[in-house]
Amino acid sequence: MVNSDYSADDSNGKFYLPPPGTPAAAYFGRHTTIIERREKIKKLTIQNRRLIHQRQAA
Repeated sequence: MVNSDYSADDSNGKFYLPPPGTPAAAYFGRHTTIIERREKIKKLTIQNRRLIHQRQAA
């Protein structure tokens, strides 16, 4: 799953999470939705990586 809101930097093994949207999004109250969506994507990414690691380790 590729998403522009959340990506992994493979060179350092660290995650890059950009700021929560634009100032306009924060002004109109969409920043909470953006943050919640990113948390969900982060959770699914970690879950998927654990599954891949378990399959490779088996």
